[in-house]
Amino acid sequence: MSLTIDHAPSAAAPARPLQSHPLLRASGVVALAGIFYVHLIGVSDKLSEVKYLGVGYILLMIGAAMVAVALAVGNESHHRLAWMTGGALAAATIIGFTLTRTVGLPQSMDDKGNWGEPAGIWSLVAEGAFVVLAAFVLARGGRRRTVS
Repeated sequence: MSLTIDHAPSAAAPARPLQSHPLLRASGVVALAGIFYVHLIGVSDKLSEVKYLGVGYILLMIGAAMVAVALAVGNESHHRLAWMTGGALAAATIIGFTLTRTVGLPQSMDDKGNWGEPAGIWSLVAEGAFVVLAAFVLARGGRRRTVS
């Protein structure tokens, strides 16, 4: 199976918006699962250290799960909103991570300069992957895909 991006529908397969392509949606769900998992393993520490960050982790996990469900089982009309919402969540999380590693956050200065933490690196990989996927899908959202 090969993926081609085309403006016109193919006779072989019905065209659908690129934002609804199953491979792209599955990749987005995997990235969201990574975001969810990395924050799940750290949420209890954050809740005991800095409560508002722990609550932020919980809200992020809820949001990631909701977007993943929308991408996995939602219809085409939900996919664009899911890509936008997930992209915003992932980008905001990257910004939060960067702030904790540079200037710190209130009641949370321990991670300043701690760029090498494995969970943080994996989090950035998952978040970055989702941001790139979402940007690609949304930038080409009006285009059609065909499977040949």
